[in-house]
Amino acid sequence: MNLTEKKTLLFDMQWTDNADYEFVFEERLQDAMKPLFGFQEAEFTKEVDFESSYTPVAYVYATFRDDKSKYKFMLKYSDVLNELR
Repeated sequence: MNLTEKKTLLFDMQWTDNADYEFVFEERLQDAMKPLFGFQEAEFTKEVDFESSYTPVAYVYATFRDDKSKYKFMLKYSDVLNELR
């Protein structure tokens, strides 16, 4: 986790390019991030990269209000993030 950027990469995961199955991947992502949603001082975003490799990859980012909230998040949820990587 890069703590010097405004938008911080939390983890990435395999994604699909088939629109019929995208809801399955969305639900899996929601389930994986459920513990993180309790943190009120961050906004989470997802960006899907369809072009850099054969299989699409979803990158999940967090934007924090300030450095204090960023470090607080890192200390509280580092174990959860390690499991997602």
